[in-house]
Amino acid sequence: MGIDFLSRPRQTYLVQAATSQAAAIWLTLATNVAAANGVWRYTDPLATNHPMRFYRLRLQ
Repeated sequence: MGIDFLSRPRQTYLVQAATSQAAAIWLTLATNVAAANGVWRYTDPLATNHPMRFYRLRLQ
């Protein structure tokens, strides 16, 4: 599963996932610096292991 993010250019972000939106614990899956256009893609190789998974992007 791939997710495209639109963010501030050249900023460092964390992609995090949890099994519910109200989860107290979010697991950081990746850290990435957005390109000059602010767009980047994350592919979760473990997405099929979870019946439901929520993602969020956090500015580091």
